[in-house]
Amino acid sequence: MLNFAPAAGSYEAVTNKKKGHGMPQLIFVIEDDDDTRNLMKIILEMEQPEDKVAVFSTFEEALEASDVEKPCVIIMDYFISGSKMAPSEFIQRAKERFGCQFLLISGAAHLAKKAADVGVEHFLQKPFDYDEMMRRIVKLKNPAINGV
Repeated sequence: MLNFAPAAGSYEAVTNKKKGHGMPQLIFVIEDDDDTRNLMKIILEMEQPEDKVAVFSTFEEALEASDVEKPCVIIMDYFISGSKMAPSEFIQRAKERFGCQFLLISGAAHLAKKAADVGVEHFLQKPFDYDEMMRRIVKLKNPAINGV
């Protein structure tokens, strides 16, 4: 007999347990590359349809929008052309304002340590696997359950 159940710890196994449970949450995506930002929004909306996804091309836009709604997770590129604010300043201000979880994405591997130093919970190096991104987002959305 074939077993079609997802492997324990796989993205499918983690999300099958989580989908449809809890309140809808807000996820911010801050990415200056239009194609990457739009693709991330599409994937998040498909994989987490109960959540709302808001996308921004600068840190300033995200902070302005957070005056109205508070995100539970922020997915951000470190290097955002067009932002006047430093990434570390944005992270500090966002954590103080609404205590959210972070997933930092960057092509620069050396930023993993810097990210941890400023309180970022997860780091993914570009190019990254979208299934891995989704696994981390599920963990970030449920920090008490997943020990983030």
